[in-house]
Amino acid sequence: MTNELLYLAGGLGAVAVAGLTVGLVTPRLLSVETVAIASCLPDHRPTGTRFIHISDYHFEQMLVSEEKLTQAIDRADPEAILFTGDLFGYASSATKALESLRRVAGTRPVFMCLGNHEYKAYRISTAPAGEPDSVDSYMEHARSLGFTIARYGLWEHARHNIVAVDDYRANSQDLALYKANIQQQLLQTNPELPTILLCHSPATAGIIANMDLPYAHRPHMILCGHYHGGQVDLPGHPEYIHFRRELAMLPRHFRGLKVHNHIPVYVSRGLGCVVLPLRFASTPEITIIQS
Repeated sequence: MTNELLYLAGGLGAVAVAGLTVGLVTPRLLSVETVAIASCLPDHRPTGTRFIHISDYHFEQMLVSEEKLTQAIDRADPEAILFTGDLFGYASSATKALESLRRVAGTRPVFMCLGNHEYKAYRISTAPAGEPDSVDSYMEHARSLGFTIARYGLWEHARHNIVAVDDYRANSQDLALYKANIQQQLLQTNPELPTILLCHSPATAGIIANMDLPYAHRPHMILCGHYHGGQVDLPGHPEYIHFRRELAMLPRHFRGLKVHNHIPVYVSRGLGCVVLPLRFASTPEITIIQS
């Protein structure tokens, strides 16, 4: 082998090692993002209320320490935690995952919607004795621990409507019914209060952004996650192109804030990992929502 090839092989090896190191370290980091509804919705009247948005906890592969999360949430001092699904990936983890989320949330109210992994957990694994054995029993267990959760829910809290809607994948076989259920929730909101809608998939946000809703019942902000910001976000975004079937519902919105048909949508990078405990160019996050 020539010297040039040796140098090239050495250089590629060094890049690979550096990339792997970054990929292993990044899941343990935490970024605290801030989004102000008034910055993207000019007619929104600020209420001075602060929420924390958390998504994609993935308890089994969530490497951000509880201590780091707790400190960040305490510094933000939110009125409530807004959680947009994928708390755990296996039925055996449900209680431990809920207890972990409760520890980092403290005594604050936690409003939750379901993600695709809560449904998947009960399809691919069997709950041991004493654990919830279905999505319905998981939600009942969560409520017994003080969480507020529903497939479709509407609550008033801190001068806001909080709306939760079910996961897109769990409803993709009957989108007409899914749309009708979402619309029913939104039409029941108090038009005098701003509305924050919780859903797991950006596909749901795409559906809502294209609904013909009375202006007074349109969400002031939609919060979701699901994509992990790519988790391993390589140039050209191959993760989205090859593995994200829902992408067409909200094109080119992988992470962060964008406005779709006058509705702000925030896509969180989430906290945990799936498949492998790796992240690259996608630091775990929690998000301060200023209303």
